[in-house]
Amino acid sequence: MNTLPFSTPRLNVGPLTPDPGPTLLMQIPELLSPRATRHLPSGWQGIHTEDASRSWLSERQAEGQLMAVRLRGTDELVGLLMLSNTTRVQTGLTLHLGYVLAERWWGQGLASELVSGLAEWCQMDGRVSALIGGVVRDHAASVKVLEKSGFEPVEVETAPETVQFFERRFTSPPVS
Repeated sequence: MNTLPFSTPRLNVGPLTPDPGPTLLMQIPELLSPRATRHLPSGWQGIHTEDASRSWLSERQAEGQLMAVRLRGTDELVGLLMLSNTTRVQTGLTLHLGYVLAERWWGQGLASELVSGLAEWCQMDGRVSALIGGVVRDHAASVKVLEKSGFEPVEVETAPETVQFFERRFTSPPVS
């Protein structure tokens, strides 16, 4: 999927370049702190050096599209958004989403703004029929973010017992 950048009132979201600069490589360990990644897959954990950041970025970019989440106005990196494609017969193109925000930005509504902004972009774009994201069942804050953004729980046969999946479906945008 050729995802275009999108903005929300406080955020700009756009693709990372394939060749990250030294500033980004130094920021990745802060974003992927142990607290920020404790509910994420193991491949998102234990990133503490520039070399580890480079490898991590390369692996994530091979899995899907990794986008920078930056504050509007200052362009400060506050998080990352990961989108990967899958096609499901029932719904068409579905994007799996994952995100992480640096700890110092928690509790300010940025995660809800990010996920809601992505959902709005998908609705208007018209190519995405659904977004799906998995959440560790006891991670109440992430569950709340998805529910506030219109996601509903769905059963995924291959999901571990500790993970609940949520999905948001889209209809085609109105024709002008």
